[in-house]
Amino acid sequence: LNAYRGDDVSNLAVVPLGDDGAIALRNDQGTTHLVVDVVGWFVEGEGAAYYPINPKRADQPMGVGPARFVITNPDVEISKFPAALLLNLTSSRTTLPTYVAAWDDTYPRPATSVANARPGADVGTAVLLRSSSATNATVTVGRGYSLVMIDVTGYFAVPGGDPS
Repeated sequence: LNAYRGDDVSNLAVVPLGDDGAIALRNDQGTTHLVVDVVGWFVEGEGAAYYPINPKRADQPMGVGPARFVITNPDVEISKFPAALLLNLTSSRTTLPTYVAAWDDTYPRPATSVANARPGADVGTAVLLRSSSATNATVTVGRGYSLVMIDVTGYFAVPGGDPS
């Protein structure tokens, strides 16, 4: 994660736990306020498997409020029972510093955002999105306008069955 003075910066990181079950965080320079949201974990030999796909883009200009993205990829048949999507979410042409939230509206909207957008910069971040259908996502921008682009790069699914 590369932080910039005066900007809120988000990112998704997959990190191993230490022997004591903790993660180590280090700030290279100055002082910063860090917020860590745990969105999931991996257990060896259990749960869903990861299936990479050729990225497919869904993009649309957004103002304040939710908008639904329809995600299609004619090159691959996404599992009938996905558990999560791995996305790259990029904001561009943003008019005001803001946040971006994303979720599958089958589930309640999460309390945390997945990205922070800022004027004058294209900002990309990885997003792990809990999913029931692998074909849609609801995205909202907190304020102002931003062009939001979603690239689905893979999905997690329970081999041979329903993850619930």
